[in-house]
Formats: sequence, structure tokens, C-alpha cells
Amino acid sequence: MFYDISNPSNPVYIDTFQTINAWAVQLEPFPNHPNYDFVIYVADSDHVAVGTYMYYNNQHNFTPIDNIFLESAVKDIAYNNGFVYFAKGTGGVDIFQTEGTYQVEDNTLNCSMHVPCFLDNYNTSVLANRLSVFNDKLAVSDWDDIEILEWNGLILEKVGFKNTTRRTMAVATKDNFIYSGEWASVQILEYGEIQGSDIDLNTYELNYPYVEYGSSYTMNLNVTNNGSEILEIVDAYATNSEFSYSNLYNLDPGQTQIINITYTADSNNSSGSYRIYSNDDDESEIICETNGNINGANIGESAPDFELNIIGNGSGTFRLSDYLDKIVVLAFFAPN
Repeated sequence: MFYDISNPSNPVYIDTFQTINAWAVQLEPFPNHPNYDFVIYVADSDHVAVGTYMYYNNQHNFTPIDNIFLESAVKDIAYNNGFVYFAKGTGGVDIFQTEGTYQVEDNTLNCSMHVPCFLDNYNTSVLANRLSVFNDKLAVSDWDDIEILEWNGLILEKVGFKNTTRRTMAVATKDNFIYSGEWASVQILEYGEIQGSDIDLNTYELNYPYVEYGSSYTMNLNVTNNGSEILEIVDAYATNSEFSYSNLYNLDPGQTQIINITYTADSNNSSGSYRIYSNDDDESEIICETNGNINGANIGESAPDFELNIIGNGSGTFRLSDYLDKIVVLAFFAPN
């Protein structure tokens, strides 16, 4: 839905651009074209709906042009300097060229705003959700980190990242500052060369499958120094004796060490954390949760049967055992 907000206190409805499931929208001026004012990109389920908007003789006109099918759920769209980017969740990020020509083997493609040329895909680590452009770079909120991508003329490459330790669900940028919208806070990051040491973990939570009493299971934790000076490890230990670990040593700039953390089942409700203390100025203590067996349903065990009253979208009861061989998703929501 489009509104005229030239008078912010009284927005005026203009028109509706019909789509299936609009998730995000991007409007860009249509270059060097006398008939169209804007091109419209709409994240619309597994494709991008492309259209145009024209205002002429006091008439608003929205015209569908084409669909770009991306084979993944499109989460967000960003445009910058002749390139358009699409966040595709687990499918990563696509970059398309919207101006000029593009050579593919022996074929020369004419790229335009409404028929952009695919250049590359970068498969982010988790879930590419929201996008923001700054200084010809692209910041991606990727669920457990912020990833910085850049088109180098050949590929879309990662030129920076920060594991945020929280659920990164949105991103905005201003100059070299990156604002990470997280579950209950906003974290502010600055892009650039890191002075001193800088510690990063590849995950901040290790969830072990069910382990028989007396048996063991090992998972790995990657510890990286993204700084420009040696990362000095002051101390590193697990808070629960059921979790043993390999030694962590000082790390040179750019170095990564894999820590093996082994869970040996001894009792139920086995949880704790692996804690690292270092000379990182802004993260002198960093924590990775370690979760073993619990009193209840563990990963890999059969789910306990249950029956609940249906209170919305139907009547009667829901029994889990009636859905054997089906995928069942349980979504829990806080009441406030």
C-alpha cells in the first residue's frame, strides 16, 4: 500500500500494488526513463515482484513488470549504486546488476532496473534476514551475527563480521556505524580495522544430543582473534564438572583455535557454561552456554505424547500421537 506523506500529519492513501505476500519493499528512481518515476521491488514469498510507478497529469499509475524467482523466501531488499541485493534467509544474499551490460561466457546481457542481471550469491552462516548499505558495503543481520559483504567486481565476498551473541533480527547503518537490532537491545558496532585484540566465538551455545549415563559426546567451539594484536588468555574453564575441555592458548591476529568440549553424562539437568577471560578491552569475559541432558524430552529421544484443547482455528483436541511421521512445530509465545 502506498501513501503520500508530504503532509506527515495527514498521510493520503494513493494505491495498492497487488502481491501475494509482501514482506519488504524498495523504491528506486528509474534512471534516464521519461515515463517512469520509480521502479518497485517487493519481497513476495519466493520471488521478487517488479513494477513501476508513474505520476503524470495528477494520475498515479502502478504497473507490474516482471517476477524474479529466487527459490528461497525473500526477507529484505537493498539498492545501491547500480546493484540490488536480496536477503534470502537460509539461501544467503543475492546481488544483481541493474545498469549497463554483463558478460556471461559468450553472451552479453543488457541489465536494467526491471530486468537485473544475476551476479553472485553469498551463503551467509545462518539466516540472512535484513540488509543495510553503507559506503558501498552491505551489512546483513544473520541471526547470530552481523556480516559485512562487498562486491569486488568478481564475487560477493565477506569483508567483516561480528558475532553478536544475541538474536540479530534487524540492521541499520550510518557512516561506518552499524546498529544491530537484537532480541531486547540495540548493539552499536563500528566497521574498520580493530585496534588491539578482539575475541570471537563461532557459537555462544552448545546443545548436546541425549547422552546415555556414563557415555560421552564432544562438540567443538571455535575461538578466533579478529584483532591486530595477540589475544592473551587469562583463564578458560567450564562451570560444570561434567564438561571437560582442551586447553586454550594465546592467539595471534587472525588465528583460530578449536576447543573440544566433551560432555560426560552423570545426572539430569546438566547445564553450565565455558568461560574465557582475556585481554580483549571490550569483552574481557565471554561465555558459551553448555547444555546436556535435561529432565524431559532430550534431543534424539522420542517426544512424550500429549493432548491439548484446540482454542483457536478449530475445536476439539490435538493429540501428538495422531501425527506420527508428520513434522509438528510447537511455537511458544510470551503473554506480554
